[in-house]
Amino acid sequence: MGPLVKALKWALIIVGSFVLLFFIYIEAFLISGDETGFGDIISVTRVNFGADYVVLSTSGSGKDTVQNVMFKSYDKMKKLLSKHGCVQTYNNNSFFYNYTSKDGKEFTVITKTDIPGNIYITYRFEGITIEEITGKK
Repeated sequence: MGPLVKALKWALIIVGSFVLLFFIYIEAFLISGDETGFGDIISVTRVNFGADYVVLSTSGSGKDTVQNVMFKSYDKMKKLLSKHGCVQTYNNNSFFYNYTSKDGKEFTVITKTDIPGNIYITYRFEGITIEEITGKK
């Protein structure tokens, strides 16, 4: 083996090791979260490669609707809500937000998991679904 092939082989081993460690880092947060699981690595990939949000789960109906949604960052969530006419009415130290939709419907957004480095953040929407906000059904 020539020196170039050896260098390439070692570079691939090092890069592969860092990718594996990053994957393990993300999975540790997914497994430990109440609203996420091992299979949600696909959701993390989607929000990191361009999706505005990913719905993790929905339960209840009407005023008792609860939906867990994953975003890339707080700023992405805030921009999406303001783009669709939602107005923040209360903020409790970056963990609890009250909003009013453009239709006048009041709802609450609670921060569930915030992974350092803007890898992903999950929110619990209470009283509304993200589809109702964006108009997508």
